[in-house]
Amino acid sequence: MAKKDEIRLLRHQANFSIEQIAELQKQRKGVNEFVAQKRAYYEKKAQGILDNIEKKLESQMHHLFTLFNKNKALFTKNGKIKVVKLPSGEMAIFLTKGKIKIRNEKQVVPTLPERFIIRSVKANREAIRRHLKAVAHIKEISLVQTEKFSVRPKATKEAEIESTKKLAKPLK
Repeated sequence: MAKKDEIRLLRHQANFSIEQIAELQKQRKGVNEFVAQKRAYYEKKAQGILDNIEKKLESQMHHLFTLFNKNKALFTKNGKIKVVKLPSGEMAIFLTKGKIKIRNEKQVVPTLPERFIIRSVKANREAIRRHLKAVAHIKEISLVQTEKFSVRPKATKEAEIESTKKLAKPLK
């Protein structure tokens, strides 16, 4: 086969593959759009149901709390019982562990004992990447690069990018 014919055949095969990728991208986009439409419909429908459930839950919780609060002494035997157990469940009022809030934290931190202060050190990877030669003498720092393969059909202008390592493996 002549060199020109071989090149023409290779270009034809490559062009056909790119056209196939474009078609598959269009199909994928169509399926994703269909699923998104259905998801939006069902999420909206489900949200309406959930909102209704939340309102009913809120109403029941309000009713039970009012009942408990008005009859706290009877339910808790004048505070002797912390958790009220009933055949259908239990109820209680308790204090949470709580969160620490600090106003003017920048001013407060220097006054705290060291055991109450957290210091962390983190490498600035972007700066290292920009100045790799400056840290070349540090053996613990290296630049790891991965080889990728990209195809971008004109019809979709969407890139398909994959690791060459993955593409080199046989299909299962």
